[in-house]
Amino acid sequence: MGLLVKSLPPYTGPYAVSTVDLELPVDSPRSFGDAKLKSTGKPALQLDTVLVTLYYPADASRPGSGERQPWFERPLGQTAAGYARFAGQRPWLMKVFVYLFAANVRLPVEADRPIASTSAAAATAAGPPRTGSQETVVAEDHAPGAANGTFPVVVFSHGLNGTRTTYSQWAGEIASRGFVVAAIEHRDGSGPISTIRGDDGKQERVVDYIRPEDLTWPAGKEPLTSLEFRSVQLEMRLAEVKETLRALERLNEGEGASVAKSNRRRSKKSIGDQGLADWAGRLDLQEQVVMAGHSFGGATTFQVLRAGATSFPFKRGIALDPWADPIPPAPSLADTLSDSSFSPTDYKPDPTTSPSASKDSPPSLDIVTPLLVINSETFTLWKEHYKLVRGIVDAVKDKAPRWLMSMVGSIHTSFSDLPLLAPFIAKRTGARVDPQLATAEIVEACDEFLRSTYDGRILGQRVKEGDEVGARPGEGEKDETGRKRVMGGVPGEMRMHVRL
Repeated sequence: MGLLVKSLPPYTGPYAVSTVDLELPVDSPRSFGDAKLKSTGKPALQLDTVLVTLYYPADASRPGSGERQPWFERPLGQTAAGYARFAGQRPWLMKVFVYLFAANVRLPVEADRPIASTSAAAATAAGPPRTGSQETVVAEDHAPGAANGTFPVVVFSHGLNGTRTTYSQWAGEIASRGFVVAAIEHRDGSGPISTIRGDDGKQERVVDYIRPEDLTWPAGKEPLTSLEFRSVQLEMRLAEVKETLRALERLNEGEGASVAKSNRRRSKKSIGDQGLADWAGRLDLQEQVVMAGHSFGGATTFQVLRAGATSFPFKRGIALDPWADPIPPAPSLADTLSDSSFSPTDYKPDPTTSPSASKDSPPSLDIVTPLLVINSETFTLWKEHYKLVRGIVDAVKDKAPRWLMSMVGSIHTSFSDLPLLAPFIAKRTGARVDPQLATAEIVEACDEFLRSTYDGRILGQRVKEGDEVGARPGEGEKDETGRKRVMGGVPGEMRMHVRL
């Protein structure tokens, strides 16, 4: 595509992949918290529709729309203005950058193909074999459940400044291994910008990134701190996860034609009534459903798993470089409320998202499902934060298998598409790992976890003595020149901190 911006590489699993956008109205529009936007006087957190991009195994023998989904949301000028606001940059400068570097970036697959009709018909070469750091691996087996015609489901939650496409490489790679990935675009003001469409498909309102100075509070109400407001955003995120699951249930129950008619992202080339009707009975939403997320989406994953089986059906979770500050520490709500450093507003049990609770018997917030956590080097060297994440992982002990590891040489954005598209930016911001290697290793670890290959090349690694605490002696500390010492080892290798 160019010397500065690269094309997104093809997915490397044995399945062809396609995508479809769904924006569906929720049954009960509602707001969260007391904050209102100064600019409009309306609730800051309002849920009217849920927006997801589905990445899924596709039937390569049948055509789709003939188009590839753009990586950057249209209209370009409006989205560029959202990123400028988030980054504190001049809108004209961001617009120039977007038109020069991102306008032509598209996902590497044809959109709106039919979902794979059978696992055998879908298993077709979608690109070169996937390559790990030590060997080349070709997936010969299919995803769990594919043998009986269903595909496991992964719901993905993005981080701050993220969208439903900024992790497209991870989502597409997982889909190419036989999973349906539902990537949510949260409307909680944590992304750069998102548009809500009306019944006619036209823009109804815009959700900008929300800063504390954008909010006003009712008379007599104490304004929440930024961290406390993040907790209210988490409540809305959990509701969006529930709405996403409901949309998937409708597809699986044979309501695809109805979903297609109510889809506010439909176009003349979108999957029509019959295309979505073919999704009936194709999703495993009982035994093979997974919650995953990056950064603030990692916090969302923790809270979804903590809510338990009475609220969500998830059987396991993946947290990529989770940002743990907005959530209470493990192991229980009772301990959280007794810790003076956390306000009760950090977590408010909601009967729609949490197990039943009372003042005398708060719900347990321990995670009891298998959990995979992959940290960046930078988040592990952030020692106070590592302790928070480690506490959450430790609370899983004896309840389910769990892993905590770090990728040497990675930074927080190494889990997104950005380093693949602009490796020069990743390098200038501290990444030492090759972007394609980083993606391959992260996907390989997740693939082993999703298939329960606990003795695999990555998950089977042992914890070396001393690595339980995260950084080794001297790592993260300043040297004689004032620079912080990085992790030892080869960039791209995984350092295991907790295993099983």
